[in-house]
Amino acid sequence: MHIVEFTPGTLRFLDEVPAQAPGDGFIWIYLEREALTEQLAVLQAACQRLGGSALLDLHLKDLGNRAHPSHYDYTSVYDLVVFRRLATGEEVDRELQEHPAGAPPSALASFYRIRTRALAFVVFDRLLVTVHPTGCLTARSFISRYLSDAVQNDGLAGSNRSRLPASPSDLMLRMVNVMVDGYLELRRQLTSELDQWQQELLRPNTAFRNWGALMVARRELHALEDLCEEQGDAMQEWLDTARERCSAIAAVSYNTSSPSTSTGSSPLGLSRR
Repeated sequence: MHIVEFTPGTLRFLDEVPAQAPGDGFIWIYLEREALTEQLAVLQAACQRLGGSALLDLHLKDLGNRAHPSHYDYTSVYDLVVFRRLATGEEVDRELQEHPAGAPPSALASFYRIRTRALAFVVFDRLLVTVHPTGCLTARSFISRYLSDAVQNDGLAGSNRSRLPASPSDLMLRMVNVMVDGYLELRRQLTSELDQWQQELLRPNTAFRNWGALMVARRELHALEDLCEEQGDAMQEWLDTARERCSAIAAVSYNTSSPSTSTGSSPLGLSRR
């Protein structure tokens, strides 16, 4: 388990969960899925202390499920988002070594290497928890980037130039954007291979025999389309909920500050939803 504290313009690593989240920042806790059971008590205590609620048992099962599809759920205190990122080349090679499925054909080889991994986000107001697959480089790449940014901005008068995330939801969206970029790059790669395949099919006097590879490519494209649709639905639900929450908060703020508000009325309470 790794603990990072973000405050305006800087970040620092913590050896243990702090007593409270910084008033002008937030805490990021990230760990690998295999460590979830061992670190569960510490994680639940951190969520209760920094976020205001422990995680539901149902959501703990979601965090531990490596095969979980893209998904969005929420409580009155936190949001849960599961997003499947593309597996890296090293992860695919390792999986193929552990579970060999025969030598892939030379044509349309990229279609045989499409694998995904579930990455889970738990978003509180001042706490972000992320659960990663084993050896995931997503968290470490972001830490390296933000450390470099913090060093470059150290001592600068204009702290508002910092590119560090301002909130747990901000950090989650940045991670999701990077993962989406991976899918866009994959689309370019697959399109290039399909174009080459099409040219081969249209070449005069071509004796086309490799229908198996073509059917595999078609199957993988349909699976990828379904996956991207699930990803989009999960993120759209999260964004819609965030917009509704902001609208409700703005409405309450307007009503309580309006001169026409009755002085004898009870103050309005508002939860996150």
